[in-house]
Amino acid sequence: MRRTKPWLLALALLLGGFTLLSAAESQACSRFHHKKHKHSYHRYHDYRVDTPIEAKYDLNRNGYIGWRERYAMNHRYVNTWKERRCDYNRNGVVDAWEVACVY
Repeated sequence: MRRTKPWLLALALLLGGFTLLSAAESQACSRFHHKKHKHSYHRYHDYRVDTPIEAKYDLNRNGYIGWRERYAMNHRYVNTWKERRCDYNRNGVVDAWEVACVY
């Protein structure tokens, strides 16, 4: 049997223990691992229709402004071929009564 040096064994155990402890500490410490994103309570698809303008853009008449309807309210200029086809008065803006043709 080959004789190992006791200080080498002690060094290996010390380094192994230090590695295990530091790994456990880094898992527990939040500055090394990013926190998961906490979702806000205000969800995008949960907007109720409150104003007459929102009622115009509520395409499916369900009382909520969904993501597509919110997009139609915020991006009113003609950008795609479908919006160009539905821009009846050719003013470059997709109005509330033209949105139903697009989406």
